[in-house]
Amino acid sequence: MMLSNKIWSSSRFLYGSVILLVSSVLLKLWLFESMVKFVIRDQTALRKRNQVREVYLKIPFPLNFKLYFFNVTNPEEIQTGSKPKLKEVGPFWYDEIKEKVQIIDNDTEDSLTYTPYDLFEYNQNKSNQLREDDYVTIIHPAIVGMVNLVLRDSPVFLSIVSKAIPSIFNNPQTIFLTAKVKDILFDGVELNCLGKDFGTTAVCSQMKSQIPGLKFKKDNENIFLFSLLGSFAEKWHFDQKIEST
Repeated sequence: MMLSNKIWSSSRFLYGSVILLVSSVLLKLWLFESMVKFVIRDQTALRKRNQVREVYLKIPFPLNFKLYFFNVTNPEEIQTGSKPKLKEVGPFWYDEIKEKVQIIDNDTEDSLTYTPYDLFEYNQNKSNQLREDDYVTIIHPAIVGMVNLVLRDSPVFLSIVSKAIPSIFNNPQTIFLTAKVKDILFDGVELNCLGKDFGTTAVCSQMKSQIPGLKFKKDNENIFLFSLLGSFAEKWHFDQKIEST
């Protein structure tokens, strides 16, 4: 009987020790996991003291950005019914530097507001013999885009747009644009909004309000500069709480 009691007492002690050990291990694992999550959440938040903020606000290396053009080699013949002849030209390589500027921290909301800023620097080495000053001929994105938009949304105004095109686009003979690569992409091709007639005024007013990235000539705001990748600023809001979860 005494032996049985001793065995039972020993077994209870052993079971209790095992349960205590397992509970301690689980508790430590839970505390460790919670601590790791807290540290990761704290370190990845975009606060001024964290290194991840610097990387988020400015990528420390340039991104590769390359473009190809389908150069139209027979624009005049196309006007008389010939089939388009296209020649692929490229790649034109750029180093894209991505940065966020005009940073405003809001400690109350635990958030920040910024303006994205992208800088494209031409990479002549990767582009080989191709240069930014090379000319290409493409469908005029402003003319074709504007006409298609009016046809889709407000066809009743098509006659007004048709009358404004010669003035704005300097009497184009075709629907094609021949210009330097850098002007098509970034610097802009000129759109003449000096005309005082109703059509020119109306169309230019719409372009000014609806085309993102539309720039103006420094010495004359009635000369618009249209480009495919013209620089434009847009406010973005980032919530640290969402990022940290």
